[in-house]
Amino acid sequence: MSDTPIKTLVRELLREARVREEAMVATLSATEREAIGTLESWSAKDTISQIAFWKHLQTGKLQTALRGEPLPEWTSSAVVDPLNAANYAHWQRQPWEAIAAESLRAYQGLLTQVEAMSERELADDSRDGGALWPETLGNGIWYPYTELIRVAERRGDSAGRLRIVQERLASNERVLKVLISTGATKESRANQMYNLACYYTLADNADRALALLAEAFYTRRGLMALAQHDSDLDGLRELPAFQALFAGYSDDSAAKLIEREAVRDQQTAGTEAAPVIVDVRNPGEYASGHIAGAVNIPLANLAGRLAELPPGRLVVTYCNHHHPGVARCEQAVDVLAERGYQAYALNGGYPGWKATGLPVEEPAAVSSGINSSAQGE
Repeated sequence: MSDTPIKTLVRELLREARVREEAMVATLSATEREAIGTLESWSAKDTISQIAFWKHLQTGKLQTALRGEPLPEWTSSAVVDPLNAANYAHWQRQPWEAIAAESLRAYQGLLTQVEAMSERELADDSRDGGALWPETLGNGIWYPYTELIRVAERRGDSAGRLRIVQERLASNERVLKVLISTGATKESRANQMYNLACYYTLADNADRALALLAEAFYTRRGLMALAQHDSDLDGLRELPAFQALFAGYSDDSAAKLIEREAVRDQQTAGTEAAPVIVDVRNPGEYASGHIAGAVNIPLANLAGRLAELPPGRLVVTYCNHHHPGVARCEQAVDVLAERGYQAYALNGGYPGWKATGLPVEEPAAVSSGINSSAQGE
């Protein structure tokens, strides 16, 4: 199979990020290579081991996806922090040579895995967990660049920091160009514009950041809610041009939300008008546990499966709600509202519903014959 845009892009950017990592390592003194940091303040050696760790994890995730198994989620500090702590403890006292070898293995493993995959396997956004390439870039490229910038800052290497910052910007510009050329969804393009605007803000290029934000906001209004609290954009907040982007804007994200108690009250009212509960996560997430009675229509498939939703009924969508304002359930509300449905997103998502003790269906309960819909009554 001939190479196609996403696969080619991921492969090339992985190689370029590795070259930058090796260039930074080559400037380290023997003392810097053997220095031991702390969990809160990594040394250069700690940083290289952490970069390798997340490349290994991403390689494993790609392999898991190809096997059709549920994918791990690394979206909360409650999950990520223990992983980082365990890896730090493992490598803290290891010699530089061992960490350098591990770093090379991790890079080669991820690159080899990407090489073995097809464009469809990397770019298919209907699979469990969505398309695989964005997180591959995140853990294989953006995370290394970010940590290398921090190493340069700690060393007082302003020239080295600038090189890495510029390469990160150039790489992100290439991603946006590929998304445009391949006809990616407007949401994907808007997300990339927003991310790129954050990087330009951190690089003190306000003009480019503002231009990208203007287009991103026009395409995806929900990003405006995210921008209100994103620390990466703090460098723009006092600028009149940034404030002008929000002229006439009011954060209407709360208006899209419905509280779980209200949903439960309507479910138990015994009327035919009980809301239709739609899990807009991917099938693996749904299979691992979902609200009792919910139907699974992943966000990517929602527009094409509207016939499955009874007309005239209230629709409540939910996901894990890790990113309020731009969460999948809130995006689903926008899709439904544009097509005339009355819809709300469940505040707190599935984790909040489950934590409150409301009815859920989980594999263990289903397999044991327990009627999980009776939980929390």
